[in-house]
Amino acid sequence: MTRPGYGGKVAKSQRVAGCAIKNVWWWQEVTILASEAARALFLKQLHPRYRPLAGLLRCALGRHVMIVADGKQWQDTHAALMGLFAPVHVHSQYVPVIEAMATETFTRLAAACDTDAAGETDVEALMRTLLGRIMGFVAFGRPLGMDEARELQQGLDAVVPRVPERGGASFDSLLAVLFRLFGCPERQPFWLPRSQRTAIGALLSWIGKQIDAARSSGTAMPLIDALERRFGPADEKRLRHCVATECAMLFMAGIETTASALTFALAEIASDPQLQARIAADARQEAARAPAEKSVTARFGFIHCVIQETLRRHTIVPTVLREAAVDHAVQGEPGAANGAAPMRIRRGSILRYLPIYGHLRRSVWERPYAFNPDRFDHPLTHEQRRNYNPFGLGPQSCLGRNLAVVEATIVLQVLFKSLDIEHKPLSGEIPLQPRNVFFTNRPLGIRLRFKAAPGVG
Repeated sequence: MTRPGYGGKVAKSQRVAGCAIKNVWWWQEVTILASEAARALFLKQLHPRYRPLAGLLRCALGRHVMIVADGKQWQDTHAALMGLFAPVHVHSQYVPVIEAMATETFTRLAAACDTDAAGETDVEALMRTLLGRIMGFVAFGRPLGMDEARELQQGLDAVVPRVPERGGASFDSLLAVLFRLFGCPERQPFWLPRSQRTAIGALLSWIGKQIDAARSSGTAMPLIDALERRFGPADEKRLRHCVATECAMLFMAGIETTASALTFALAEIASDPQLQARIAADARQEAARAPAEKSVTARFGFIHCVIQETLRRHTIVPTVLREAAVDHAVQGEPGAANGAAPMRIRRGSILRYLPIYGHLRRSVWERPYAFNPDRFDHPLTHEQRRNYNPFGLGPQSCLGRNLAVVEATIVLQVLFKSLDIEHKPLSGEIPLQPRNVFFTNRPLGIRLRFKAAPGVG
């Protein structure tokens, strides 16, 4: 099998042990097709991040933020923040605020449904505003107001790297070849439009003003305090920049991913009246109004299953990218050109794993393209656990996964306590917006009509 390489070369590809290895000039690109191979490669070694992505964010933000940091830089930031996203902290500190913000949002929506002018709602915009308010509490110790949350969304929309324009992409690709040729790809600069650089500066300034306002009012900010301890002592300007950039990435990751998951979930729910009826029954159960002894995900078990199935069926983060830290020998597949002889993955090779391979594998999931939350109402099999990786693999998997699952479960539960969705069948696959090439699969154009549920006050 041959594929076009760079600069007119022909790259040879060999499928081995769940991997497709493509030799491209002096480096390799390894597409990992099986979760077993991904675990073998990602769990045994702490591979460095994909350097072009790290370089892009370094150029945009002026430093390596945690999401693309490696080694001690990543370990120190992870250690500083991990307690704030542990299950016990999420349930004790964040759940009451999430419930309050969701209740306020959907009470307003229910009131608007009673008007003659009520039409369809842009679901993702609704969710992004709600999640922005909640992330304001996580970062600044207070929920953002509606106008502040919309301002934040406008800033993030202007900042998040989009699919590059052809000229800029070609220039960056040429630089990538040159910098890799000279052995220093981590130093590669990237072309960023002036409008994007301006938007980044405005977002970081806005975050700094929010922190200053919270300090002046005496508001407790555990996350900001943790970041300041992590990056201090440092000069004031550098410390503010480090804290603001980490907050910016937390906003991008925390809002973008969860809003996409909730939008996919609501699109599926609107297309299936039986599914909506089961969710409404779970959301409106009397136990929901009693003091909570159990965790949110245990109290609303079926809604939690819906969230898990959404993350399986609509993989939110499409790609896990790393670069091999050491050489690896992988066993060849019987019947391949080289037989079953081992092949080498060279140090520095690009490792690319798409979780969707495991999420839609027919040998693991019955009718994998069907949306069926009942898959998760009992313990998964060993193979299903190995192939279900919505938050990545290994130590560098998503830090905020506990918050994301609890947040999504609460939002759906509060929504269906007082609202129903008008039936709207899906016509094929949900379209995705080519908004950026690094962060999320973002659903495009999901608009639904909400209505107040009968007999629910």
